[in-house]
Amino acid sequence: MNRRDALQTLSTAVGSLVALPTWARNWTPEILGPVGLFTPDEEALLTSLVGTILPEGDTPGAVSLNVHRFVMRMLQDCYDAPTQQAVRQGLAAMDAQARQAFNRSFDQCDAPQRLDVLNQTANANAAADAGARQAVQLLKRLTVEGYLNSEYVLVTVKKFTLAPGFYHGCVSV
Repeated sequence: MNRRDALQTLSTAVGSLVALPTWARNWTPEILGPVGLFTPDEEALLTSLVGTILPEGDTPGAVSLNVHRFVMRMLQDCYDAPTQQAVRQGLAAMDAQARQAFNRSFDQCDAPQRLDVLNQTANANAAADAGARQAVQLLKRLTVEGYLNSEYVLVTVKKFTLAPGFYHGCVSV
């Protein structure tokens, strides 16, 4: 093997590793494309959950930034089928708990009721509710990750610049 081939192979490998996760940083809803993982009812439930985790305020919330689409894309592309099924079951358990407590589905409850159901599910101690608790923890983590890596937060809040350092050639040392 000669040096040129080795350098070319190494640069191709490093370039592909760097380019692989770029869609997960500085994402916009248009970049994600259609996601067909959930049914429309499950998607509405996930949207309500994401909006409960990061509600609207002085800055846009998770629903305004379409973070639920990021969460769905991450679940579809980066998690295996058992995890996807566990998330579906966790969403169904939260919906059932909301129906039992408030006689409404989770997405029809108001914000304090949804927060109450979310906290009860996240703090469940029963072994039967362990799957729902893990699903809620995963969805919380993905929601925060999607929100913090959205284009709005990176550009407006964090003041992200594509080129982090600039060359100033006429600065005395």
